[in-house]
Amino acid sequence: MATDAEFIRSQLRITCADALELMTEFLDRVLSATDQERFRAHLNGCEACAVYLDQLRLSVDITTALHGQDDYQVDQSTMEQLVDIYRSTRDES
Repeated sequence: MATDAEFIRSQLRITCADALELMTEFLDRVLSATDQERFRAHLNGCEACAVYLDQLRLSVDITTALHGQDDYQVDQSTMEQLVDIYRSTRDES
């Protein structure tokens, strides 16, 4: 039988959908201490969310580095290759 503390912890556990909603706030460092703790606990047990967060962080870093520079145009064949790579990586998870 679960203890009261175990029950409370299970009720406070966040889902992947919750984690996705918190990622931007996490990167912006505006989560409350409680939400940060719950978010980090989820990441420790969910490789998919941890990988997604790393991808999001990298996207933000690239976008920040490009800010103020000329637009970079990606030709259609390159875009299709990138989409194929993303899809195959996602399907392997």
